[in-house]
Amino acid sequence: MVENIKKKAEINNLKKYSYCTVITDLVFLFIILSSHYGAELPISILIATCIGIGVNIAVMFYFLNRIKILEDKTKKQQRKEIFITIILCILAFVVTMLVSWFKH
Repeated sequence: MVENIKKKAEINNLKKYSYCTVITDLVFLFIILSSHYGAELPISILIATCIGIGVNIAVMFYFLNRIKILEDKTKKQQRKEIFITIILCILAFVVTMLVSWFKH
């Protein structure tokens, strides 16, 4: 019983961390897109931002894999979570593009 509670607490913490990586990726995308698709950013900042996005995506997949192991999820459930995450990223990308477009 206590082990089950600890397991659920760890899963909740991992979910919070995975949400933080998604939010950070969205902030990075907003920075790139709001500066006319990175044209106004110095190349070093643009490279660092792209590396940050890549690292955050890798960390997000690590957390999702760890959650899958702890919850004993099937592949179908994991695919659904990844699909939802990708849809949210695409939606954020589109919203950021629209905001950037209406801004100018």
